[in-house]
Amino acid sequence: MKNSELAEILGLCKLEDSKINNDYECRVFNVCNGPTDAELDYCNCSTNYYLSNTTTDLPTEYKIFKVGPFYEVETANLENGEKEGTFILTIKHGKNQVKLANRFLVSFSSVTQLKN
Repeated sequence: MKNSELAEILGLCKLEDSKINNDYECRVFNVCNGPTDAELDYCNCSTNYYLSNTTTDLPTEYKIFKVGPFYEVETANLENGEKEGTFILTIKHGKNQVKLANRFLVSFSSVTQLKN
């Protein structure tokens, strides 16, 4: 599947956040694997986040990235990064009811997890 086709499919998923800069637009989509199993004593519902980066100039170019899975997800949001052309994606989630946050540096062509 081409990245442009996947970007169209992600448009049907839940959009968590999006930001645009001079070079590209970054959209963050939430994809949950379904409801938790009621017979289990813990949450087994996991969420992946897909990032669709799209250039603002023609011809349009797409880059797709996946981060996850995460459990007990609360929020995911984008903010401008310190370096021009970058964003910071913060995902707040949990594990065994312990609150966690992961941060990722997003450029058009890569996503790198930052140390907490």
